[in-house]
Amino acid sequence: MPQSHFARLARVVAVAVLASLSAAAGAAPPAGDQIRGARVYRQFCQHCHGPNLVNPGTVSFDLRRLRAEDYPRFSESVMNGKGNMPPWKATLKEGDLDALWAYITTARGG
Repeated sequence: MPQSHFARLARVVAVAVLASLSAAAGAAPPAGDQIRGARVYRQFCQHCHGPNLVNPGTVSFDLRRLRAEDYPRFSESVMNGKGNMPPWKATLKEGDLDALWAYITTARGG
């Protein structure tokens, strides 16, 4: 069934509105694979940040406090290190950072 002119116009308007909202709010964090992110977290992050994002009482940052607007800070800290945290850019594979973010944001409840 051919798409009506109204339906096409509505889609174009919706995409334009979403794009302008994203631009106004800054770059939206990328989507990632939560299951892959859970594996990356267990392998590289869990030792310091705790299982299931529950901080084990160390000096590491409580990742449950991250919000969508914290993605740039998260990315910078993970890739280049911060304080006692080492840089992971030489270790993580392409897509691991976004997958890790997807896991963290869903495991902490949104």
